[in-house]
Amino acid sequence: LMLLDGPSLHAATRASVTNIKSLSLAGCGLLVGSDVADLVAKMTSLRELNLEGVELLTDGDLVRIADARRSALSSLTLRKCVQLSDAAIESLAAATSKSLTHLSLNNVPALGDAALVAL
Repeated sequence: LMLLDGPSLHAATRASVTNIKSLSLAGCGLLVGSDVADLVAKMTSLRELNLEGVELLTDGDLVRIADARRSALSSLTLRKCVQLSDAAIESLAAATSKSLTHLSLNNVPALGDAALVAL
């Protein structure tokens, strides 16, 4: 059993990742959000992303992901991404308003009305 952390993620993705359309990193609690954002920026075909339980994902990381996949991301799961705030969801909504059709925000405790209004 291998735990996926930043160095493991980089090693596992040395090969081309440009054709991957769906990626689940659910439960990878050791991943640093900036490593995830770096990977997603390379994934030019990515449409679906599951980051459930990536507890180290920050607002800045999510903004980078949204900017990198601006017009392509159709599904995003952010359940249990406990560091995210309204500001990150507002930026996400602005960047992906034309493409995002599924968004899961269960158990993201800091979210409030501003995030819902932005969506």
